[in-house]
Amino acid sequence: MPETSDSPESASQPPLPRRWFRKSVRFVWSIAPWIGLLIVALLAVSVMSSPDDRPPSQMAIAIAACILMAALTIAAVCSWRQIGFQWDWLFAVLVSVHALVLHFLVALDWWGPTTSSVKSLLFAAVFAISVLVISIVIRLFRLRLTLGLVVFYLILLLNIGGLYVAINAQWFRG
Repeated sequence: MPETSDSPESASQPPLPRRWFRKSVRFVWSIAPWIGLLIVALLAVSVMSSPDDRPPSQMAIAIAACILMAALTIAAVCSWRQIGFQWDWLFAVLVSVHALVLHFLVALDWWGPTTSSVKSLLFAAVFAISVLVISIVIRLFRLRLTLGLVVFYLILLLNIGGLYVAINAQWFRG
């Protein structure tokens, strides 16, 4: 016998399009801060890694470095609150601090990389990215991957990529 609209089950749930709309709005609302954080980090990295002949001012670089550090800190703290002190999170924090310090030094022209240091940095980047990808795959299969950790890793990859753009720009500027 078909259900009528007077049954208690149909009265408690809204129609399907309304439920779908509410769930999609909740989903977008929950990921909006993370997307905003990624956009802010991308803008900060683009300011610090300007490949133009005329680099940005040191004040702009310092502000961009502080913004990138804040974005990394927010993502790290949020992911730490969800997963705790795990080996992959600690490794990502170590790599992010190292990449941020090097990015800051290169952007302010306080450190000029040599050929051997660029080779070492490339090896370290390949190693770090490989370890982080393996840890994401392990977390994905164990169903322990959180959105905060993914955003933290994405901001870290932005920072590493920006570091190499800044090194290339400094290398070609002389």
